[in-house]
Amino acid sequence: DANAAPVNPFTINLGLAFLTLGVNRCTPAECAELLPGLLAFLGSNYDDVAPGDNTDAAATISSSVGVGHLLDPSRKMRYDQTWHLIFRCLESIAQYSPLEKKSGSKNVSSSKASGKEG
Repeated sequence: DANAAPVNPFTINLGLAFLTLGVNRCTPAECAELLPGLLAFLGSNYDDVAPGDNTDAAATISSSVGVGHLLDPSRKMRYDQTWHLIFRCLESIAQYSPLEKKSGSKNVSSSKASGKEG
């Protein structure tokens, strides 16, 4: 929202830290629910322009192509932490496959049975 008040960077960093700690406790379904918001937040990191530079076309262009977040250490940390969260969520989702778990449990039980026979 263009009329929304800017969020304090400390609040953002604290929120990302708590998400980083909590993402390990999330189920794959909860991780899937987090992804759209994380991707939107990542996109907002590209769109943000430094305060006072709202009319500077060069700042807008450099931010749009993904350079602006690299120039500010705080934004770079948020950017890196957001990617970390996205990858953790994707990893959680990718590791969960009901079909693999069902077939994997059959293979384990059949290998145990064959081990007892031999």
